[in-house]
Amino acid sequence: FGPELAGLLADPAVVKAGVAIGDDMRELARLYPFKPAGMVDLGMVARAHQLTTQGLRTLAANLFGQRISKGPQCSNWSVMELNKRQVIYAATDAWIGRAIYLRMRELGMTGEAA
Repeated sequence: FGPELAGLLADPAVVKAGVAIGDDMRELARLYPFKPAGMVDLGMVARAHQLTTQGLRTLAANLFGQRISKGPQCSNWSVMELNKRQVIYAATDAWIGRAIYLRMRELGMTGEAA
């Protein structure tokens, strides 16, 4: 983690979407200082539209009819090398956040044109 990734995370023109994404950005900024920009908190978008579900897993289930396994989320993420399940979970977490954001944008929920 260094200046290249920090620059991307600080770029307001690049959308970063997730649930409680501000918490993630604060933790990353502790590793390498940057000012996060371009964030869309999907939980806040869901709340603003009075959706009863606001977590990533339940939003995925409601918008796409697919449930995401949370098992690997509770594993040890401080190890030097992640196991296969952790890598798949992390990739799915990033992918589904983007997919939910795009679907919400398509539905006119984000205030941006689709």
